[in-house]
Amino acid sequence: MRIRLFATQAVLILVSTILAYAYKGHPGALAALYGGAIVVVTTLLQYWHLRRAERAADQSAGRTLRVAIRAEAERFGASIALFILGFGVLGLEPLPLIGAFILVQLAALVEGFRDSTLRKRHG
Repeated sequence: MRIRLFATQAVLILVSTILAYAYKGHPGALAALYGGAIVVVTTLLQYWHLRRAERAADQSAGRTLRVAIRAEAERFGASIALFILGFGVLGLEPLPLIGAFILVQLAALVEGFRDSTLRKRHG
């Protein structure tokens, strides 16, 4: 699942970067690349926390829940920090950055949904 997700994200980042280049030139392409990279970074953060949760799974349910809540809080915080960096410090184009972010994030959402429906069907 992870390899397929990252491959899909890479293709969508490439497509959004090409479209943004056609729309806004080099600044748009850079913004789209950065927007897609935000999703990849937060996805990697999520997988790192998932590995930690797997190690903590044999402990209490409360500890596992704390790890999951912390993971989502850190992922959200990292997204906000990276958006602030992209818009405020780097001055990237808003539309290509947000557009690529949404497109690549949707791929992660669809992949997660697909994975959960396959588990329901096949145990």
